[in-house]
Amino acid sequence: MLANELPSGRLIVKLSKHLSVVINGIIEDTHNPSRGGSRCVYDYYIKR
Repeated sequence: MLANELPSGRLIVKLSKHLSVVINGIIEDTHNPSRGGSRCVYDYYIKR
């Protein structure tokens, strides 16, 4: 999961067995689920 691979804004991202929030490229979670940029984002939800 890299910031430049996702659109800006407030996103809910679907990861394997986990949901997380990304706000303008910054992960907002109780831990860092990015795995150094190798975590796959399967889908994301954005309010339009």
